[in-house]
Amino acid sequence: TGDKNNIQLFAMGIRNSFGLDVDPVTGYLWDTENGQEHFDEINLVKPRFNSGWNSVMGPVDRDNPDCVVDPDTRLAICPPVSQTIPPPFEDFVYSDPEFSWYEPVGVTAIAFPDRNSFERYSDWLFVGDYNNGRIYNFQLNSDRTGFIFSNPDLSDLVLDDNDVMDEIIFASGFQGITDIKFHNDAMYVVVIR
Repeated sequence: TGDKNNIQLFAMGIRNSFGLDVDPVTGYLWDTENGQEHFDEINLVKPRFNSGWNSVMGPVDRDNPDCVVDPDTRLAICPPVSQTIPPPFEDFVYSDPEFSWYEPVGVTAIAFPDRNSFERYSDWLFVGDYNNGRIYNFQLNSDRTGFIFSNPDLSDLVLDDNDVMDEIIFASGFQGITDIKFHNDAMYVVVIR
């Protein structure tokens, strides 16, 4: 007899994932995760992945300036807080995001072109955002577990306020991107108008 209540977790510590896609080459799952006030993320979600919520948002070596509410005064307290790797839970392993935006952009769609569509970009990952209507493109490294940047501003894997982002902007001018798909050598973008 099978236990129909048996639940197996693949990942944990994910705050608010909007987009999911599987790399057609490696079979790895990737997600986009929306931060609370800072640090929207792109994550490589391997089995037993811990994204760190609510101990960590963005890279663990960055301060998290998100506000917390004091339960006694009900006032928001917004000091930068040093982050630490969350305590172990079973055999889930914490991993920093592969890329973060310090100021949230509302990352949504995430998509890999298949081998027959957008062949020029077969080694790239595309991500859309809701707030600015941009499509970002990220060149994958050789083992397709992270990204390659020529701009030193992006080499810390965080887009900060003053960083130049031309390298990762593929298209802009959309309203509220919610999904991206590739089919027949075309990119299809779903927006909320």
